Amino acid sequence: MGRWSRLLAQKFLGFIALESVNSVLDVGAGTGALTTVLAKDTDIPRIVGIDPIEAFVHAARRDSGDRRLRFDVGHAGDLPYPDDAFDATLAQLSFHHFPDPDAALRQMQRVTRSGGLVAACDWDAGPSMELFYVLWDTLAEIYPPALDAKNLRSYAGPGRLQNHWRAAGLKHIEETALVVPLAFADFDDFWTPFVGSPSSVLVQLARLSPALRRNFRAALKKRLLSGKNEGPFTLHARAWAVRGTVP
Repeated sequence: MGRWSRLLAQKFLGFIALESVNSVLDVGAGTGALTTVLAKDTDIPRIVGIDPIEAFVHAARRDSGDRRLRFDVGHAGDLPYPDDAFDATLAQLSFHHFPDPDAALRQMQRVTRSGGLVAACDWDAGPSMELFYVLWDTLAEIYPPALDAKNLRSYAGPGRLQNHWRAAGLKHIEETALVVPLAFADFDDFWTPFVGSPSSVLVQLARLSPALRRNFRAALKKRLLSGKNEGPFTLHARAWAVRGTVP
């Protein structure tokens, strides 16, 4: 899903509508998808990203190319910044990865000034996430025991992020759905990254015989291409985003 992070970032930033902001922190910044869009589309003078994975931080530093950007290694539950250090603190596609999301949210709130913005967005793994459902539904047709392992955990179903924001005491809370088109040049463009990922569907595939794996691939291709031999196609993914202000 990471290859659509920058497209999602544009929609996320459109929703949160940063105004009169001089400093932004991106928690769980990864390799810098959100910070890159921030640097490109805004004139915010100070943009900081933090992530616990050193390799991601090194890649973000290597590719940043903008003096306004800075990347640190650190954990969401113990942010190494003073109180009120930022005008806005954001988390894109990372909130569900935090070991203790509420503790992370308290830290995000702590480092954001009074009146500042705290916002996050995460993919919704519900029925609107066409990518996940087409995989599982097709696999279940080929290998029914996969249904017992199906775990489409909704990272950010309706109200889930909003409930965290309310519990933290943030004000002026708003939540919205962001829909991103996932465009594929052809079936291989879809299949190759998928089979190289540590996904739960791939775990189930490993249990299949070679013949069943071939059947799954063929059935999936037929379903995605609507019977055509080849060509581009588009799926859609939905994310939920929430924003709130620090009292």
